[in-house]
Amino acid sequence: MLLIGHGFDVHPFKENRKLILGGVTIEHELGLDGHSDADVAIHALIDAILGALGQGDIGRHFPDTNPEYKNISSRKLLIKVAGMMKNSGYSINNADITIHAEAPKLADYMDEMRGNIADDLNCPDNRINIKATTWEKLGFIGRGEGIAADAVVLLVSTDSKSDEDKIKETETKPAAKPLQLVDDDTPIEHRVKTKGTLTIYTDGASRGNPGPSSAGAVILDSSGNTLKEISMFLGTMTNNQAEYQALILALKEASSLRPERLVIRMDSQLIVRQISGEYKVKDAKLKPLFALVIQQLKFLKSWDIEHIPRNQNNRADTLANKALDRA
Repeated sequence: MLLIGHGFDVHPFKENRKLILGGVTIEHELGLDGHSDADVAIHALIDAILGALGQGDIGRHFPDTNPEYKNISSRKLLIKVAGMMKNSGYSINNADITIHAEAPKLADYMDEMRGNIADDLNCPDNRINIKATTWEKLGFIGRGEGIAADAVVLLVSTDSKSDEDKIKETETKPAAKPLQLVDDDTPIEHRVKTKGTLTIYTDGASRGNPGPSSAGAVILDSSGNTLKEISMFLGTMTNNQAEYQALILALKEASSLRPERLVIRMDSQLIVRQISGEYKVKDAKLKPLFALVIQQLKFLKSWDIEHIPRNQNNRADTLANKALDRA
C-alpha cells in the first residue's frame, strides 16, 4: 500500500540566529526565527510524513509551548517521526523537498542535506531529492524576509507479503463467522456489517506526563477472536491525551467494520466518565479529542463504554508500552 503526504513551512529571518537547513549550518548573516532550530526543510518533510500517516502536523506532536523543544535540532524531531512511520508499518519510498529562498545560494550544501535526511530516515541518499528556487524578487521571499519549504513524500508499506499472496490468503481463508454482510434500507452510517458485538480494549501510556507517549488497543469479535491490534508511538503528550488518542485509533478501526454493537473497555475512569457524560471536559487540550470521539460514536448503531481494573487491560497496556520501547 502507498501513502502520499505534503508539507509546507515558513520562517522569518532574525538576527543572531544560525541558519540551518536540512540539518546543515549555512553561512549567512541571518538565521531563521523559531522555537526549535527553525529548519524549514525538515519541518516541511515532517509535516509531509505525518500527513501521509494521517497523524496531524508537527505542532501537534512537538508544540512550541513545550520548553523541551526550545532550540532543539529538527533532525531529532525527524528521527522521532521516522520511528512513528516505522511503527505504523511504512518506510520512505522517496521524498522531494523544495526550498524557497532568494538568498543565500544553497547548491554547495545540497549533498550534505540529502545525506543527513537519508540517515535520519534510514534510506538511501537517492531516495531524497532537494532543490532550491527563488521567487524572482517577488513577495516576502523575494524581499529576503524569510525562507519557506515544501515537501512531498511517498510512503510504502513494509509488509513483506505481496499483493498476490494477500489475494491468495483471502481466497483460501474462511471468513470469520461474525462478519456477515447485511443489506437493508437503514442509513448507510447505521447499516450493520458485522453481526454480534465487537469489544475494544484501549490504553494510552506516557513516560513523563507530558513525555513520550503511545497507544495500544485490541479489537475482539463476539467469539473473543482478535480482529486487530494497535501499537503506535504518538510523540510527546500527557497520559490523558494518549488515552484519548488510543480510543480514537481503536474507534476508527472498529467503525470501519460497522458492528451491530460496540463495547469499549478502558482503565481510565476519567475518560470513561467524560464519554458517558458524568464528568465535563475541562482540560482545553482534551476538548478537541473528546469532540472527535463523540463524532465517531455517532456512526455506531449501538455502543457502551465500561471502566475496568488495570489488570483486566493488560493486552492494550502491553501494546502501548511496546510502542514506547521501539521508539
